[in-house]
Amino acid sequence: MAAVGALQLLSRGLVGGAALLIAIMCTEQLPAATRAWAIGLMSLAGGLGVGIVLWFVPFLDAAPWVWRLEYAGCAVAGVIALGTLRGVGETDLFVHHAEAGAVLPRRTHLHLGRLIALGAVLFLLNVFVGPTQQLQADYLRVVHHYSGLKLALFMIGTNTWGFLGVAAGAVMADRRSRRLTAAAGLIGLAIGNGAMFATGGAPMWVASLLGSLLGALVIPSIGAAMPELFATLRRGVSNGILNAVAVVGGAVGLLVVGTNIGGTDYRSVILPLALAPILGAAALMALPESAGASLEALNDDAIPGAGRPAADSTRPLPCPSGDPSTSSGNTPRPR
Repeated sequence: MAAVGALQLLSRGLVGGAALLIAIMCTEQLPAATRAWAIGLMSLAGGLGVGIVLWFVPFLDAAPWVWRLEYAGCAVAGVIALGTLRGVGETDLFVHHAEAGAVLPRRTHLHLGRLIALGAVLFLLNVFVGPTQQLQADYLRVVHHYSGLKLALFMIGTNTWGFLGVAAGAVMADRRSRRLTAAAGLIGLAIGNGAMFATGGAPMWVASLLGSLLGALVIPSIGAAMPELFATLRRGVSNGILNAVAVVGGAVGLLVVGTNIGGTDYRSVILPLALAPILGAAALMALPESAGASLEALNDDAIPGAGRPAADSTRPLPCPSGDPSTSSGNTPRPR
């Protein structure tokens, strides 16, 4: 089990880094009105992967070694994922800024205020989400005595519908407001998941479903804002810092719950933590609105010709824009 834990630490870090970079590449390649949609689409694909893993949960009770088969399937998926990297190059925006970075140092500054505000949001979010996600299965087994089959049914039945929240959140974030969409999601997540740990029976299922639906609004809204609010040559660094802060928030939440929980009394520990996402919603108001805005305008790092692919470029886009008129290598893609 020590080896499994070490490999999980390594693999989750690598997967998190890859997801971060994919989001940045999509942000730099896609028009302003489709960035949240693209982030939401990626999250749905990731959610499908998690859902496939949950399909195997009912079989884990069959034998002590069955869990190894699930890891074997993940290894095959990893090989397939590596194969998708062929032919994916750097984004045009990054190439232009990297070439001009030496003579335009003012365009590489880091917005410290934005970093602190977004870091606070992600920390407070994960202080609550970390323990509620990690301990949900234990809660259902210990407090409500769920079997492996019933546990899987609960997870799939209440979490699967989050795709509706992602879809709605992507549209709202692109057409209306990143901040208001994320705030609604944070508050809904706090109410729904907090109530799940305070109830039982049918109300618990409804509360979990509500938390999944409304909490999913956060994914496309904050997911799009994270790369948008930083200059091109500081986008990776800032997002790496933010992801590290999120991980720390999850660890703090788990430490608080693990230290203070007594037997089956999850309610008295989880409910106070539900205040954290609500405070995160308030912290969002310190950020500028990025819906519909170009990356250059948001970060004051415009470079003449940036974002325009070379005439002989044959590099495929990291993400589809959904608009055939912008897929040509010779057509400028507004950001």
